[in-house]
Amino acid sequence: MHILRDRAKERGELLAQKLASARQQLTEAEGKLKLLEDYQAEQQDKHQHITQTKAITGFQLQNQTAFVQKIIDAIQLQHKQIEQIRHTEQHYLESWQTALQEEKKYDALIERDLKKRRARTLKIEQKMNDEFAARIHRIQASGGLQ
Repeated sequence: MHILRDRAKERGELLAQKLASARQQLTEAEGKLKLLEDYQAEQQDKHQHITQTKAITGFQLQNQTAFVQKIIDAIQLQHKQIEQIRHTEQHYLESWQTALQEEKKYDALIERDLKKRRARTLKIEQKMNDEFAARIHRIQASGGLQ
């Protein structure tokens, strides 16, 4: 049973590491999303400023619009990646919690087994003490020990 508990504990530790890694990936992905959103806002402001203050050709306008669209596409892709990471993080969290419960279950079984063994040992010791006391009493009653 100790082996099962140790395996559950190892599994829990491994899942805790994976959960920490997923959380780190999530933080990094959210940071990347923030950078992309800031860059998008900056490029849209730049695009607006250029179209309002300068005469630009249709080709330049088309290029700038396509560039902003690529940023928007990257943001959408980043949102999808964040959702995948969140899903993975949730999976690792649930698996880790299950492993902890399993480890606690084995701990409880081990503790229960130890209590039973202690009770059996105490019962055997008490029986031996009672038998020893009964022998001493018989010997004293027969006049053997004074």
